[in-house]
Amino acid sequence: MERDIISLYKETVGSLLAAADSFSRETFNQVPFEGSWTAAQVLVYITKSNLSVAGVLSWQGEPAHRPPDERVKELGDIFLDFTTRLKSPDFILPEPGIYEKEILLQNLQHSITRIYNEADRADLSEAVKHPIFGDITRLELLYFVTYHTRRHINQLNNILKYVSTCQTVS
Repeated sequence: MERDIISLYKETVGSLLAAADSFSRETFNQVPFEGSWTAAQVLVYITKSNLSVAGVLSWQGEPAHRPPDERVKELGDIFLDFTTRLKSPDFILPEPGIYEKEILLQNLQHSITRIYNEADRADLSEAVKHPIFGDITRLELLYFVTYHTRRHINQLNNILKYVSTCQTVS
């Protein structure tokens, strides 16, 4: 199970980096439509979320007293439902602005490396008390970060369609 999620996350990261690479310097910071984030802002958001999850993975854990993957389906049902709009915590929302693609991708890669490193050190069957998720195992957190990343890959692909084919908002 633990190797499965690491492989799944690695595959998802590959898709994320490919999606990010699809944007030119010009389209990276373009607002595709009113109320949307830019591709750059999506990547800032993912980076902030990753760093938050990496921090939680390092928290003191305790025995879960339940299967460590019990909430995986619940997390998938929530985060892989692309028809719903979810509210993000304020502390990980991206700031408006123009971002340098290369610097942002370096920061993103750093956040991904932190997740790998923390996952490698942690007992994934242990639970932590998360302010949003409540009692959640580290294994479930890795599924969350994978599903959450997939959700935003979908968002990046939609943004790319708009900036490639539609008139964008200035």
